[in-house]
Amino acid sequence: MKYDDASWHYGGEYPAGLPRKNGATHIGMFLAWNIERALVSRDHEENSAKQLARVRARKMTGADFVMKVCDEKLTDDDLSDEGNRFAVAYFEKKYLADYATVFGDDADSLYAIADTWANYDRLKPVLDRRYEAFAKRGAKPTTKAAAKTRVVAKKKVSAAQPKAKTKTRTKTKTAKKTKIRRRKP
Repeated sequence: MKYDDASWHYGGEYPAGLPRKNGATHIGMFLAWNIERALVSRDHEENSAKQLARVRARKMTGADFVMKVCDEKLTDDDLSDEGNRFAVAYFEKKYLADYATVFGDDADSLYAIADTWANYDRLKPVLDRRYEAFAKRGAKPTTKAAAKTRVVAKKKVSAAQPKAKTKTRTKTKTAKKTKIRRRKP
């Protein structure tokens, strides 16, 4: 599942003269927060260890990580299961409003917000509070596969076979459909 994509921003109504990277600043700040909290995927921990260390040491910003390592996107493949639960509960619903509240008076456009650690430090307490509230609510654990599952369909079977419910999941990178059968109790 794709949460956000820098091209969605710089490819639309985007202020002239700004670099493409500015379309990833808000994404990068959220991802940097997840990196600091060790809420990134095992894939990143194994394959992007040097870049993660640079972000944790504040030698690389989250937006730089998004642009150079994540193909300008934030997807469920970038986050751990816990990171994905939080992204579904918060990033998709409230994050941009919080980002605008923190930085709204700083520039003519939220895309003009500088990608700096000082700005990240202004947003971080908001993310910390939102995560604490999320954790207190005791959000139900879900797996990455469950987060990807979006369509429930009934499988057609012949009259001789019992009916089975199936779920169809589209994998982000391969666009293959995988059917997961559920047995009736």
